[in-house]
Amino acid sequence: MKEEAETARVSPLAGTERAFFEGRRESLRAGYEAEVQGLVDAWEASAAAVASLRLKRFREIRLATFFGTVVLRCRQGVGGAGRWTCPALAHLGLRPNQRFSPDMERRMAVLAAETGSYEKAARAADAAAWFAASDGAVRSAVVRLGAAAAVPPDGPCAGTAGPEGRTRSSSWRTAGTPATGERTGDWTRRTANSPSASTGTRSARRWSSSSPPCW
Repeated sequence: MKEEAETARVSPLAGTERAFFEGRRESLRAGYEAEVQGLVDAWEASAAAVASLRLKRFREIRLATFFGTVVLRCRQGVGGAGRWTCPALAHLGLRPNQRFSPDMERRMAVLAAETGSYEKAARAADAAAWFAASDGAVRSAVVRLGAAAAVPPDGPCAGTAGPEGRTRSSSWRTAGTPATGERTGDWTRRTANSPSASTGTRSARRWSSSSPPCW
């Protein structure tokens, strides 16, 4: 009984990693903001797309990142087509009104793919991934990026194509799976040229947590 009580005792380290990170989040945010601003300034100084702008002025770009919201100053002006444009946004791969950084959007999309729910992904973001996001933000990221976002940019699946057009159906489950981490699940395929596109279903597949699939 004494041994069991000792085992059940909460570790004094519980929660300390997040507390340590949160205590330094602002420093990390400021450092990341300065680094990205430096990239923008260096590119704008020699970019022909910026030099050719008329009526140039600075525009503030607010972007939610893992470290917090960063504010960037980018030049915008009237381009050759007579429209206001901000070339640095295209250089950074950002949409005109993008709220989250590319890495944050990928994080949300991966969580949604793994949990099978926008709401569950939003809860997991705060509880396990240490960032806040609404289920609406998660949904927007998934809709924009598609299922290809479920493949991380590095690791054993680096360079492989994402699970294009596949989403987990409501019957996807992990309950009662073996201790080895093996999962079974049904996936729906929405690929237009798929032989099963008319039915929209695909047979169940198995995979082991020790060797996740590279779709």
